[in-house]
Amino acid sequence: MGNRHDVYIWDADVYGKPTDFEDAMDMAPRLAKQRIETQTANMLAFGQTVEKLLKTYDEDEQQELFLEGTAADIADTHKAAYNMEISEIGLWPLLLKILLDAAKEHSVVIFDQEAWIACVSPNTILPESAEIEWQRTVEKFTTHKFPKTPKQMKKHFEPLLTNLLVPHGFRRVADPDGLVKFQRDTPFMSQILELGADWYRDNIEVIVLFRGESKSIAALEKKLATDDSRYLVSQEYIKHDVSTIIWGDLFGPLTHEFKTHARHDLYIIQSELDVIRVLNLIKNIVIPIFDHTIDLQSTYIALSTDKFPLLWRRNVFCWWGRSLAIARLINPQKEDFEQAIADYLKFNSEVALNPEWTPLIDGLRQFDVEEFFAEKKRYQQSIQEHLDKKTPSQLMDLGEWYDKKSNLIWQRYCLGQEWQNGSVSGQGSQMTWTKAIELTTQREVKDFGWRLPTEKELASLMLPDKAGYKTEQGILFCPKEEGQYATFWTSTTQKNSEEASVVVFYEGKVRKYPKGYGCFVRLVRKAKGSVITT
Repeated sequence: MGNRHDVYIWDADVYGKPTDFEDAMDMAPRLAKQRIETQTANMLAFGQTVEKLLKTYDEDEQQELFLEGTAADIADTHKAAYNMEISEIGLWPLLLKILLDAAKEHSVVIFDQEAWIACVSPNTILPESAEIEWQRTVEKFTTHKFPKTPKQMKKHFEPLLTNLLVPHGFRRVADPDGLVKFQRDTPFMSQILELGADWYRDNIEVIVLFRGESKSIAALEKKLATDDSRYLVSQEYIKHDVSTIIWGDLFGPLTHEFKTHARHDLYIIQSELDVIRVLNLIKNIVIPIFDHTIDLQSTYIALSTDKFPLLWRRNVFCWWGRSLAIARLINPQKEDFEQAIADYLKFNSEVALNPEWTPLIDGLRQFDVEEFFAEKKRYQQSIQEHLDKKTPSQLMDLGEWYDKKSNLIWQRYCLGQEWQNGSVSGQGSQMTWTKAIELTTQREVKDFGWRLPTEKELASLMLPDKAGYKTEQGILFCPKEEGQYATFWTSTTQKNSEEASVVVFYEGKVRKYPKGYGCFVRLVRKAKGSVITT
């Protein structure tokens, strides 16, 4: 069966009714070739009824059915039989049901050879053997409240996952791709579980991915990385200053042994029993892995021994370097690290044959663990000092301005400029919107609370229809010459749009620019009660 197939619909009063399924098979292609000047009134009314019935379904179901505009399509068809091409992925049985329900109100014939069904209004199903199976399909879509679309499936899972994961310290977080995403932060790593849903032919499949991301290992990897060394750093798994330490697909090797207990693949969700099975797999497989990877020591055991055999074997072949990096952080003394190497090889002797083994071990031996943690501590202290309560005057001396009205703190200068000894130097950098977003994800920006302002936030600094800033002179600096106002990016954009909002300070207007244009950036952060105003 292909991905799409044809349905033929014609006026039974004008072109006749088939006596059996074989007769319908003969009539459909013949009428689809027969040219006519205008469609019959009966067919036009049928199209209007289809669209009327479509509106009785949820909005996301309507989008999946692709029946909007059917009446106009029928009116524009100059063939005796209207040919509709439908997809075999998704809600095609529901689409066929809508067509058959509309046929009951009008004297039309609906023929679908691929589905092996024809409907001769008002109530005849051909062949007779298809009638019982079709009634089951109708019952499924009229009485069963189980999710019918991927969007509904995600909504169905969200409260169930909340009840399962929140007691374990997870929180629901937003996801730009629309996944149902939960996260738990530990001192060593952020643990993330994501659930998505999509069509698998006319069934719905769910995808459950889990991972652990560590800033500490990312920082170590960057220190060890050299131009000619790739033994530890894999750019695919280092994003936004974090490294993926653990990664798994719930429906991969971890659950192979459970497949025999279900009559279909575990990721196909056809009933509440399938939903319960997924929740139980998360509870009994994913949560224990997360609970045993909350710090350096427990993570090393999970990745380097047979405590979680399938996870361990994946790590040996994919990310064995990270296990040894963790071992080095656990064992700052070189003699202890040498013992850890020996113990690691007892379980994973094959990795010593890898040509990258020797340079990795040599790099880790020379790594100063105590200085690494001391540097990390100094960095955390600098963040805390930066976020400590300050007066507006103290903020001004640091190159920041507190806007009491919005309770926001703005950088007085632009990205690309430097603030030293109470004054600004250099010129701002023009960059694309994507580059601006990328820079705000770097830890030196994000950890200090800085981000790209929204359209509303940045526009609050603008003089409507005039050049300049609303602030007093000398508070906010221009990216180049003083008084030379410019265009700045905001974070505001529409999903899948190639444009983003900008504020044009030299004309006092908000506009939309292509994301590939070069504009300036001024960062902002929330005050969060960190300003002493009395």
